[in-house]
Amino acid sequence: MAEELEELWKKLMFTKEEDEDIVLGSNNTRVVKEVGKNCIVMKVLTQRRVSVEALKKNMRMLWKPNKGIQISEIEDNLYLAKFGDSWDKKKCMTSGTGYEIGAKIEWVIEVDVPEKRVQWGKHLRVRVNIDTSKKLVRGKKVSIEGGDGR
Repeated sequence: MAEELEELWKKLMFTKEEDEDIVLGSNNTRVVKEVGKNCIVMKVLTQRRVSVEALKKNMRMLWKPNKGIQISEIEDNLYLAKFGDSWDKKKCMTSGTGYEIGAKIEWVIEVDVPEKRVQWGKHLRVRVNIDTSKKLVRGKKVSIEGGDGR
């Protein structure tokens, strides 16, 4: 069967019109790259389905972005978060911050950072065990020493 398909594939010919390339200019890809710089992918580790609206509401309250956040579902429990600016995306980049914030949500399983305890990359992953039989917390106030709470 595979050999037959291979022979048929070899005989496949494109017309001149079909063989013409579609060339996408750099403007098309530049826009995508610019938008992508302020995006993260979030995975919710649960057996239950998570409401997109509930996730949006809770993330806005917990993260408190300066210029807004848009969350869209990619597939079951996998989401794309698009921030209004890069500053909002870069919040929470140390293991200590990850543990402190995660502990206020529930029980922290792990904060994924290198040996130096500071994540200089593009994201900080905090695994938290959440009792899904309880309601999600609507928000938490985060205060930084010497600064205002948000």
